[in-house]
Amino acid sequence: MKRVTIALPAMVLMGLGGCINGVFPIPGIGFDEPIAVEVFNNSDFDVVPDIRFDPDNDLLALQDPREFLDIGSLIPGEFIEFEFDCDRLGTIFSDETEVYFLGEFIGLAEPSDALQFGDAFTCGDFIQIEFIGVDDFFEIVLRVNGVVVGSSALF
Repeated sequence: MKRVTIALPAMVLMGLGGCINGVFPIPGIGFDEPIAVEVFNNSDFDVVPDIRFDPDNDLLALQDPREFLDIGSLIPGEFIEFEFDCDRLGTIFSDETEVYFLGEFIGLAEPSDALQFGDAFTCGDFIQIEFIGVDDFFEIVLRVNGVVVGSSALF
């Protein structure tokens, strides 16, 4: 019985001692909650999203992000979701997304605002990158937990 009373508190302390996604995640702290990212084509155009991200949220991450989401083409109404460990997403934005209508290239969307960890989002948040467009209008809208936090336009 003596071993159990020593081993159990020791295991709990090890779980609390810096292991973010450890054996004993602490509900409500948020460190173990992933960040969800949805890329949604809510336009009348086909788009080839160029979503860039970086684990860091510094100036270098904004200028030259290390990674991108391999999405391919999204037809109108299509969306795709990604989930990031909290420590894997520091910066995310839409770079030069390609826009097509009936298979014909229309142009590149301007880069969107960059969202950065600690400023625009944190662990457990839901980020939506939405492409909106009809006729001669196209826009990229960025939301965090349903609140608009940035945008950019093509035409």
